[in-house]
Amino acid sequence: MAQILGTRSVIERLAQFLLTLSELHGTADGDTIVINRKITHDQIAAMVGSTRQWVTMMLKRFQNRRIIAVDGSTIRIRRIDLLEQILFRD
Repeated sequence: MAQILGTRSVIERLAQFLLTLSELHGTADGDTIVINRKITHDQIAAMVGSTRQWVTMMLKRFQNRRIIAVDGSTIRIRRIDLLEQILFRD
């Protein structure tokens, strides 16, 4: 995690966090991955080294771009390919 914090941008760290969460706690539901684990914006911010406000803003942006859908404590990753694109862009 320390290496990721030092070498990746905040948006890349958020994308990596969501991908890791999907691998550890996600279940496939058709074309989406459902993460049914309660996690707060504060907790996400602490994990990616950012502020809660920034995390909230970026999650809304991801929702507007239909990358994810958030419903209560459930996160659905709808476009894992776009998260990977954020992470692996050159």
